[in-house]
Amino acid sequence: KGCSNLQELALPAGLLKVSYMMVAGCKNLQSIDIPASVEEIEQSAFEDCRSIQTITFGGVQPSSVSGRSNVRADTSQLRRIGNWAFYNAHELQNLVIPEGVEEIGDGAFYGCTYLEELSLPASVQSTGDNCFALCSKLNKIVVNAVTPPTIQAKTFYDVKRQIPVYVPNEAVVAYEDDTYWQEFDIRGISNMPSSIDNINAVSAQQKILRDGQILILRSDRTFTITGQEVK
Repeated sequence: KGCSNLQELALPAGLLKVSYMMVAGCKNLQSIDIPASVEEIEQSAFEDCRSIQTITFGGVQPSSVSGRSNVRADTSQLRRIGNWAFYNAHELQNLVIPEGVEEIGDGAFYGCTYLEELSLPASVQSTGDNCFALCSKLNKIVVNAVTPPTIQAKTFYDVKRQIPVYVPNEAVVAYEDDTYWQEFDIRGISNMPSSIDNINAVSAQQKILRDGQILILRSDRTFTITGQEVK
């Protein structure tokens, strides 16, 4: 707690719990490696770690909602993320909650003001009040649960209701009938555009073949067929 110069943290394999305020106030912490053995992240464990950019669940390769996230997820033993666990993690941009998590507590990701993309697993059952409050830059949410997770009136306080929420195709009606989920633009997950679809929709583009690889030229930028920018 309060180690102001700490920048990276790798917790040991076999750890079962990240305890109350264990790493709170480490304002320069940028990277967290949470082993797959962890079953619970307790209240305020990483509270006010304002510089967090990367959260690794289980130590696997990066994955995300759009394929460009620096947040990583695996089939971990994590079941609960406690109240205010990642409060004020300002720098986090993309978040993939690992499969197996059932409960995300009050204010767990409150004030993650740069969070742009969020993916919730099929296992999630409830997200607490103010859980994603002030995440005002969120532009896409993916919820893999067929049964709409319980959310509160202020779970997504100050998040634009015009953004798309992609859910399992067979669950669209259930989300549209839910008291709070229905406030969002609910869409079937099969309608979620791929990265390359996003490129095609933005502006005129041209395909070229270089060294056996198809590349997309758009304005002064070059992308692979999967949407990854080539420098």
